[in-house]
Amino acid sequence: MPPAEGEPGVAERSGELVESGKSDTEIASVATGIGLTAPSIPMLFMGQEFLEDKQWSDNFEFRQNLLLHWAGLGAGDKQMLDHVQFTRELTEPRWRYPGLRN
Repeated sequence: MPPAEGEPGVAERSGELVESGKSDTEIASVATGIGLTAPSIPMLFMGQEFLEDKQWSDNFEFRQNLLLHWAGLGAGDKQMLDHVQFTRELTEPRWRYPGLRN
């Protein structure tokens, strides 16, 4: 449903989170939390579990600059590691309690 006349649309409101002083990591955590706790089958986009922020490709031969940045986890990037742990903690109850699975 489109916004009522005079109401800001999604594009206009999208800047509100940035203007709120929230970091990209905080915004990503909120979005991931909503997606993983909603009453549906949770889905993550490739790399979302460790805060991948660029376009990706699995074509190693021709697109090496677009491979997922797994090295950040191995290097101990705190933001990435924290977000992976956050994601694990949100998905764990679905494994533990069959009633939460779809």
